[in-house]
Amino acid sequence: GELFLQCMLKKRNTEFIIANRTFSRASELAEKYCGRAVELCAIQDYLHLCDLVVTATASKEHLINREMAEQAMILRKDNPQVYIDLSVPSNIAENVKEIANVLYYSVDDLKAVVNKNVARRRSAIDHSMEIILEVCQEYMDWLDIQNLTPTIISIKENMKNIHQAELEDFLRYNKI
Repeated sequence: GELFLQCMLKKRNTEFIIANRTFSRASELAEKYCGRAVELCAIQDYLHLCDLVVTATASKEHLINREMAEQAMILRKDNPQVYIDLSVPSNIAENVKEIANVLYYSVDDLKAVVNKNVARRRSAIDHSMEIILEVCQEYMDWLDIQNLTPTIISIKENMKNIHQAELEDFLRYNKI
């Protein structure tokens, strides 16, 4: 949960309502992250204020049930709301996702997103390797040309010398 708060701050999200098993810990986190601490037993009173609700506790019971989420949606006038449940076991009843304008993501949903992103990155690695190999080959070709440059200059110089010698011979023989 705290890592999530840190991430949200980096993304310039600065309004947090923080509930914890102990109010003192909620207050500590609220002070650290410029949020507002509330009692865990009072979360229903604040749900409607949150566009995003994240749970990350070790509670064995649901902290948010369908009725609580429905009540929040009524007070929100059906403005969309997102629930992210990082808890195992889950802290948000799964049937919350059946409510209109509510998006619900569990740890399993997030795993699927992570797996999809990993697969996408792996395919990007293959494509990146192709680009790297192509650029390496271009560099090696360029390097070969650079190694040939002194030889080409030497051949040009020899041809120039041969041309000059032939021209001098021609001129010498044509004077007679």
